[in-house]
Amino acid sequence: MGEACIHAQDVALFKMVTIELKYPSNERFENLFKVYYDTFKKLHDNISAKRDSREKKKFEKAIEKASQEFESWRSVELEASKYWDTDPDKTEQTYQNGLGQFSDSHQLLGNYAIFLTDIRKNYDKAEELYRKALEIEPKDTIYLGNYANFLKNVRKDYEKAEKLYRKALELESEKANNLENYANFLKDVRRDYNKAEELYRRALEIDPENATYLGNYALFLKDIRKNYNKAGKLYINALEIEPENVNNLENYANFLRDILKDYDKADEIYRKALEIEPENANLIGDYANFLRIIRKDYDESEKLYTEALEIEPENANNLGNYALFLYEIYKDYDKAETMYRRALEVDPDNANNLGNYANFLTDILKDYDKAEKLYIKALEIEPKHINNLGNYATFLFEVRKDYNKAEEYYRRSIEVDPENANNLENYSIFLKDYAGFLLTKGNEEKGFDLLKKAIPLANRQNLLLQCWFYCYAHTKDERCRNQSLGKIWDLITSGIRSPGWSFEENVKTAIRNNHPEPKFLEKLSRVIADEADVKELDVFDFWLPNS
Repeated sequence: MGEACIHAQDVALFKMVTIELKYPSNERFENLFKVYYDTFKKLHDNISAKRDSREKKKFEKAIEKASQEFESWRSVELEASKYWDTDPDKTEQTYQNGLGQFSDSHQLLGNYAIFLTDIRKNYDKAEELYRKALEIEPKDTIYLGNYANFLKNVRKDYEKAEKLYRKALELESEKANNLENYANFLKDVRRDYNKAEELYRRALEIDPENATYLGNYALFLKDIRKNYNKAGKLYINALEIEPENVNNLENYANFLRDILKDYDKADEIYRKALEIEPENANLIGDYANFLRIIRKDYDESEKLYTEALEIEPENANNLGNYALFLYEIYKDYDKAETMYRRALEVDPDNANNLGNYANFLTDILKDYDKAEKLYIKALEIEPKHINNLGNYATFLFEVRKDYNKAEEYYRRSIEVDPENANNLENYSIFLKDYAGFLLTKGNEEKGFDLLKKAIPLANRQNLLLQCWFYCYAHTKDERCRNQSLGKIWDLITSGIRSPGWSFEENVKTAIRNNHPEPKFLEKLSRVIADEADVKELDVFDFWLPNS
């Protein structure tokens, strides 16, 4: 490919900042420099991700010239920004030298804190600088918002983070960036979706052409509101405004994968994003997931998981997804457990990894006590995590045999997402099995109540066949028995069976309770379990149609 294209608006900005100007007087210096600084920063954000080009080199020379000729904390920031991605040591030295000169610059302290968080992962030092910056200027809404993000994402101190989000918005209620960040907090942490949506909309009213805000609202509409039409339109709008916004490209690719099932287009978008940011660990991990789940290209997906973890060894999501890959695909259980442990050392409160590790402990290591602790912890952190609710319900049902508690968690999972096919199916299986168990114990009232719930939820014919057999075997109402037998006849004659399924205890109980056709009942159970030929039922006149 040739040189990366520089947008026309970027060139215009470049011309504006490189023309010769007479220098302003001291009293006007700060305001005018702020305009220059904001212009530089906008241009820097647009160009920094692009490949080397003549325009990029000219831009960097313009920064260097401005940095040399202006005395301000902003000259330090502009100098540091040149090396942020390419030379972290030089960036850090620039910040330290700058703070020697401008020790009371809360802006420089706050920006250095971002660098320490994102690049150095030196969280203790970053927090020290955030606090110092806000001691100097406690009402700067930019740094209040940035510190709130730090407390949310790094410290998981949600109470303190929310106080800072609120304080920032009390000071400046129409600052779109803080509205957006608080909306993300309300969505991710508080699960206050109505309030979050209100703030997303307010931010977009203030800045309707902001590609980041459009993308975040699209993600909200996809994940929370399930409004896929509107979400898709917002993604397209966002990418028309900012075609090389990698975060939006990645999320749109996920949307194409998960919702539209347009896998070729999703693949194309992933690749485009990776051309722009080839060392973005999150993006590489997402593409690895795509190759694993959709393309079944296991060799390439492992290569990408490994590459992502070389770039960012402490990325909890990639560690967890690689563990899942090793567990499900390569059956390398020792290495999978190592990865799960590493992931939870990095982020002990990652509900997704906690739940997946609990599944691993249940299915592979049979460490049920530890698994249950992890399920409980995961659901304390994210009470509405749909997969963890369903998996814990299944654990309670299959492992603990705690049917009442299992039903409670299945119900909670259905309340969170009434259309989740996996949980609906598992819930119907639970209801059917629990009903069969209760009927063998003589609890007909609750048993039939559960069957009534299971039948409309059963999305597989063999589950329906089992449900109708329980009805036929245990009901004392002749009309209900005949109706059940009719349903069973329809299913069996269309070829439906449940191989290996045992009705032994239910047959014994039904016969003990004086079922009118005990021999037929025994034979029918064997036909359903695919242990006898359906023709063996023809000796019973009432089985044949119109008899």
